Amino acid sequence: MKKSLLILFTGLMAVNSFAGVTARETFDQGKVETKDALARRDLLLVKNEDGQAMKVMEWPNQISFPSNTFNLDEGTIEFKVKFSIEPAKIMDKSWSMVRIYTGKAFTNGFFVIFGWKTGLMFITCDKNGQRYSLNYPQIRDWKADEWHHVAVSWKIKNPGESQLAMVIDYKPVASQSGLTIEFDKDAWRKRTALEAKEKDLEQKSQEFWDSGGILLGYWGNPMAPEYLVFDDFTIYDTVVTFSEKSL
Repeated sequence: MKKSLLILFTGLMAVNSFAGVTARETFDQGKVETKDALARRDLLLVKNEDGQAMKVMEWPNQISFPSNTFNLDEGTIEFKVKFSIEPAKIMDKSWSMVRIYTGKAFTNGFFVIFGWKTGLMFITCDKNGQRYSLNYPQIRDWKADEWHHVAVSWKIKNPGESQLAMVIDYKPVASQSGLTIEFDKDAWRKRTALEAKEKDLEQKSQEFWDSGGILLGYWGNPMAPEYLVFDDFTIYDTVVTFSEKSL
């Protein structure tokens, strides 16, 4: 789905659809668009108002993005999503929409998760197992077959200065600041090295898929995926503030 965003960079206003963008999937080309990104299986695409979107049906329906599209110190993940059923009816289920991590699950990275009877969550886990969570319980009020905009951002700085934020439908809904978040950067360097080692391999190793990375797709309850459609997935290497606009 093509669009134009008004992006504000620390008070400087600019109209630029691609400022700071390191990866972008509109799904309109019928294949993965980001250089060196991989689909674990053929994408299941569905038509929408002005192009195509990715429907998630069953595991392993994932796109893996290369580590060089991700800035561990500062960035934003943005996408649109819709459910084919009211989220309130499936709050007892749970699955991950986006995972950005290395090593074991829920360590050393960021996660966008639906469910756990909580709502929509942006969870940050550092190398010490410390977790921070931004929650949006109002997802239970969403209707079926309506598009919503989701964006999460991070700025990892000195101890006591890190910041996290969540934006829903172009409006800030949750944030935390004054945090101490420490990531294992060596683990991320190992992940990058593994990607380079297997870059030319048509069949990636199980280690490649199990060691994390930047993943869009589905993990979790096997009944959940049929309800989910993604569009306009974008990774930025900076914190982005979105102007209010209608979907």
